[in-house]
Amino acid sequence: MEVVTSEERFLVACPCAAIISDYVTRLLAHQNLVWTFGKAIVRPRHTSAMFVCVDPTDNAHELWVSAAWIAPGDWMLQHSPVPDW
Repeated sequence: MEVVTSEERFLVACPCAAIISDYVTRLLAHQNLVWTFGKAIVRPRHTSAMFVCVDPTDNAHELWVSAAWIAPGDWMLQHSPVPDW
């Protein structure tokens, strides 16, 4: 298990980092906000990653994405509720 606090390390340490990043991009594309990597807990078959943003009213929001390994190259993704404004 590794706690990762930089996006650069996340991309190296996590076998599903690209899948998670693409998932977040597609999930939040309609919001026109900048979501940035916050931190991740990386395990061999399960990763939890947090992304953060600040909305137009200066409120901070976080989104957690969980990826669970199913088979080589196959990950099941879930996420916390998406902020709606």
